[in-house]
Amino acid sequence: RKEFDDRTILEIAKNSYHENMISWDDLLLICHEIEYEFYDWFAEKSDEEKREECYVPNDIPERIDKYINQYVEWISTPFFKEEIVAKSKCEAYLKCQKEWGKAAFEGDYELYYKWSEKGQLLRDTFSREDWMELIGQSTGRAKYEYTRMMNAKFPQEEVQDRSKSAFERYLEYEKRINALQDEGKWDEADKLEDEQLAIRNNEFTKEDWLRLIDDAKGSKRAVFEYTRMMNERFPNDNEQNTK
Repeated sequence: RKEFDDRTILEIAKNSYHENMISWDDLLLICHEIEYEFYDWFAEKSDEEKREECYVPNDIPERIDKYINQYVEWISTPFFKEEIVAKSKCEAYLKCQKEWGKAAFEGDYELYYKWSEKGQLLRDTFSREDWMELIGQSTGRAKYEYTRMMNAKFPQEEVQDRSKSAFERYLEYEKRINALQDEGKWDEADKLEDEQLAIRNNEFTKEDWLRLIDDAKGSKRAVFEYTRMMNERFPNDNEQNTK
């Protein structure tokens, strides 16, 4: 195993477990990689207690300048799931963005360029999934700019996106997922499900949601859940309808 920043790996692993993104067994596997062990008295606690106590104040972005190359390297190791990698990279980038914005406001351009350069280094490593995570956490002008940057980096996927509606691509994913599940290819199906959810959560228009709700009429529960999600995504439209 290469020598990564073990403290950083442990921080993200614990917080990922705390946020229910990985299981206790997943956490133990990661800890085994960095030769870290929990005390027996802690391991014997209930899962709920362990998750609660595994929160670590995340100061990772504060130390990016110390290990930026290691950071970019270890997040691609196989024992971290894609959604954890995307979340971690996104949080680190947003921290850099906050710091360079603060520096610009205070007129400290040396610090501004320092944080801006760190953010650029992180952004250069972004996969499409990382961009989708960042877009999902952004609003307004920033969301538009990040979508434009993502499409510039992945132009072929942009062309595909423009040719069909988000709902149509969502249904195509559904067919591919079902086919993989029928073949017993669960890991591949899970990966496609994550991409499918990213389309629904980040790209659906109000019309796409309405088509999804109409398509789910055979299940009252699904109709209820999709309607709730749509109203959360478009709260202003919902308020206008109730007036």
